[in-house]
Amino acid sequence: MNKYILCKKDDITLKSEYGEIAKYEYDEKKSKFISYVFNINSKEEAINYLDLIKKNHYSAKHIVYLYSVIEDDKEILKFSDDGEPQGTGTKAIRDMIDKENVTNILVVVIRYFGGILLGSGPLARAYLTSFKGAFLDTYKKEMIKYKELNICIDYDKYNLKINYINEMINNESIILTNKIFDDKVTLLVKINENYYDIIKNKLEE
Repeated sequence: MNKYILCKKDDITLKSEYGEIAKYEYDEKKSKFISYVFNINSKEEAINYLDLIKKNHYSAKHIVYLYSVIEDDKEILKFSDDGEPQGTGTKAIRDMIDKENVTNILVVVIRYFGGILLGSGPLARAYLTSFKGAFLDTYKKEMIKYKELNICIDYDKYNLKINYINEMINNESIILTNKIFDDKVTLLVKINENYYDIIKNKLEE
């Protein structure tokens, strides 16, 4: 089954606070729910975002979060309801993410308690509504899997190869991770696995 990542819609004007791709605020009986959605590529990236948000929202009653990320071809899932009743914080959000086949995502929902208890059902709906508001400001894109390749070339071939690589970067077929200039030039790239053999042969010509 294909996996997807979320992207920011081009027509959405968002002043990013922490690097998020979407944000949504929702009020329910004086409680404020603030949702942030991030693209992540590692567990460490998720933890860094979480630490920053917790530092800036230290007075919030609850900071509920969920992240799902693929590392070394294994999907890592972690979530916390941060003291909310079981099944009211992340469960419905997890179910929605599973249904949409989305990965490499961090969702953080901050709750500032308004003094009125909501009850399990309304509380769960409030968390989900807050997340949905942010989700609707994104669109899904199929996740591309890449394979690594190191290319060693002579300097007189550099311009030709780098022009080709830049062309492939524009259509997301290649990610250039590093360039090492020594006796020869070593280009470290990641290639869309669907076109790996074609691009590899082209680079090695």
